[in-house]
Amino acid sequence: MKKTPSPKLPVLPLQLLIILLVGLYWQYGLVDTHLFSRPSLIEPRLVELWNGAVGLPPLWRQVAETLGATIAGLAAGILLGFLLGVVFAEFPLLRDASAPYLNAINAVPRVAWVPVLTMVFGFGLLTKVIMSGLIVFLVVFFNVLDAATHAPPLLLRNVVVLGGGRWASMRDVRMWAGLGGLLASLPSAVALALVGVVFAESLAAESGLGALMFNAMHTGDARDLMISASLLALIGVVMTGSVQFLQRLLAARLPPDIAGERHD
Repeated sequence: MKKTPSPKLPVLPLQLLIILLVGLYWQYGLVDTHLFSRPSLIEPRLVELWNGAVGLPPLWRQVAETLGATIAGLAAGILLGFLLGVVFAEFPLLRDASAPYLNAINAVPRVAWVPVLTMVFGFGLLTKVIMSGLIVFLVVFFNVLDAATHAPPLLLRNVVVLGGGRWASMRDVRMWAGLGGLLASLPSAVALALVGVVFAESLAAESGLGALMFNAMHTGDARDLMISASLLALIGVVMTGSVQFLQRLLAARLPPDIAGERHD
């Protein structure tokens, strides 16, 4: 006897209802305005910041800087992490020789790299991109390395039987197996890319949403703090949603004998 599937509740209206209730409580509820301000107080400040408040660049420019550095760092970290992960999986000697150093770099707290990178590259966009790219690289590299190392042995043997060398092994087998690890790490990579940029901006930048949040914390301006936090959350939601859509799109096109159960 087949079970009748239970009707699914509409998710989007429920999400919008939650936002509405939180907004109403934030505006009219018992909220410490010195810590969280109120929407009615934030709106005029948002307009002021968007057009450029005294001593601050326009908010749209700060959003663009943060978003641009995040996308650039994400792209660089993904590309470098994927390529090196596949190469290191193919050459065990290279992987074993570099393992202690990579593990040491991975063990260092992410925020500790900001002063070092600032001393080397100075204040500005490059430091933010490198900080973001470094964090993404470590996440993607170790995921791709693990997936490509455990590529199906039968497929690797088939490449050898057909006369293929290491390049053929990486191109036809390990790259596709590593793609599974890349897809699995994408949501975390997006979130950490944004975290890396905010870290760099809060400690080593004069503009950007991270710098705005850091300055608001020091001046005790709850309006600027909530504006920067809300915009960062919005950027994170949009980027994560876009990457999850891309993740599902690519996972559906992976060869089943390589993708296996990694994306079920």
